[in-house]
Order: sequence, then C-alpha cells, then structure tokens
Amino acid sequence: MKDTGTILKEKGYDFYYFKEEEIKPEIINLRFCDILPELKELDIGNKYLYKHQYEAYNELLKGKNLILKSGTGSGKTEAWLIYVLSKKIKTLVIYPTLALANDQIKRIETYSEKLGIKCLAIDSLKKSEFLKEYNRTKLIEILSNQDILVTNPAFLMFEIKNIAKKGKSLLHNVIKYANLIVIDEIDFYSPREIALILGLLNLIKMFNERNLQIATLTAMIENPEDLAKFYTNLNKRETAIITGKPFKVENRTYVILGKNLKNIWEKLRKNKDKIKNAGDDVIEALDNFEKFKDNYFKVIEVARANEVEVEKIEFDINEIFT
Repeated sequence: MKDTGTILKEKGYDFYYFKEEEIKPEIINLRFCDILPELKELDIGNKYLYKHQYEAYNELLKGKNLILKSGTGSGKTEAWLIYVLSKKIKTLVIYPTLALANDQIKRIETYSEKLGIKCLAIDSLKKSEFLKEYNRTKLIEILSNQDILVTNPAFLMFEIKNIAKKGKSLLHNVIKYANLIVIDEIDFYSPREIALILGLLNLIKMFNERNLQIATLTAMIENPEDLAKFYTNLNKRETAIITGKPFKVENRTYVILGKNLKNIWEKLRKNKDKIKNAGDDVIEALDNFEKFKDNYFKVIEVARANEVEVEKIEFDINEIFT
C-alpha cells in the first residue's frame, strides 16, 4: 500500500509534510485474566493492562475516588470495571446517553456475564419497554438486584425527584445501596450540565448509605484538580488523578505546493538574465531549489512581470485522488 507522499511524487507534485508520531499507552506485564481468570476465554483476557488502567484499579482498591484522564480507545471502561468485577462492587454508571455508550455497555455486559454479575441498562425508553413486561413493583425488584446499573442523567434526575416518596422511585434501592458511582465522558457536558451532574451527586449522597466512591472518566477535562476537591469534600475520600496516554496513529499533513515545480525552476534559471529588478531572495531562489519552493509564488510573479513565460502550477484535485 503506497503512502500519500509516494503517490504525489509519482504524479509530479512538490510538497511539504509534517508528521505527528504514533502514541500508544504504556503496557505492564499483567494480563486481565491474571486479575479475573473468568475472562481468559474472551479476547480481552490475554491482553496486557495499560499502566493507567492498573494505576486506576489500585487507587480504587485503596478506597479513593478516581479521575481518569486518558484518550479515546485507551480502555477507560476496563480500568474501573476490573475493580467492580473483582470485588463485586454494587455500581451505578452514568453515561450522557445510552445510545452513545452502546459499545461500552456491550463490553460491560459481556464481562459481567462471564463472572455471573448482574448488569442492566435503563433509560426512559427502556423503562417503557420493561413496564410492558413487568409491573412496577417487579421492575423495582429487578433494578434493586442489579450489581451494575447503567443509566443517563435525565432518567436519574427524574427518579431522584421521586426518591423521597418511598417505594415510588424505581432507583430508590439502587441509590441507597450503591458503593460506587461512575461518571463517564464528563467532558461531553457543558459547564452548566457539569454543575447539574455535581448537583445530582449531592442528592445521591443524601440518600446513599454506603459513602459511595466516585470514579470519573474523561479524555480532555482541563481542571481535574478542582473536580477532585469537590469529590473529596463530598465524601471525605482522597481523590486520585490518573493520566494515561491515548491511542494515536501516526498522522501526516501534506502541503501541496504545485506540479512540476522542478521543471519550472530549471526553465526560470535558464532565463535568469531576463529577470530584472529582482530582490536578493528571488536571486537566491533561482540558484537554490529549496529556497525556490519557499518563495515560488513571488519568483513566478517577478518572472511574469519581466515577460518571462511561466507555465501554470495549478493542480487537479481529482488527479491526486484517482
């Protein structure tokens, strides 16, 4: 498979390119199945943990809150999940929307099933579907018996409003007995929405009997220290901030200067004596191709002003992509 640079050269284009190096998270010598042998049959079982996953797992084991800042695709979900699955921690998980979190939810469900952990996702749409199959009392029982319950802020807020009416909130027992709350993709929210999420945590704290831990996952939040202070003030637990490297493939940006610049430059050099009233930079460019590439628009304009014929340098975008 040819890279872009090779194709451009074959078609006669001159260009510059800038390369951003590949980035990969650091790996440690510990597999997921070393912590959870039940996962050995799954693809993830024999994969080695990233350093930030193991650090996050250890901080949660110590009873701390967690803020994990790492790029997309760096296994943030697994970082808290191995703690939950290994210690059977009753957990409430909040995603902005269940639709956006579909991939993460499938992974949570797959791992949980292997360990016999009960896991369920619910929002207003799923609630309506469940109530077609179960009466309200039965649904409350089902939700209360989940080890991991996944939801979104809108549904959680609606149910918290009813939590004071004993027996009328579907999530009363979930909130009361949860040991850990996970807030994923917090950078998805606007500052106002984050304020509402933190307000939700205050309300949950009022009804929770476990002094629950808080884990927050983010790709780019700029002030994790402020958030850490809020969490620690809320539940009196120390808050650890872990930063992990993202997955990033090598990226090259090409700046196409034009087609057949070398031929144009050579023709201009032959007509150098015809180019009058040129500055030192133009003269240098006529003697040095690299300098010409930096100043070719100026050199060409000066040449044309001296009635030296210069062919067009425009390029056909369709030619590049065919």
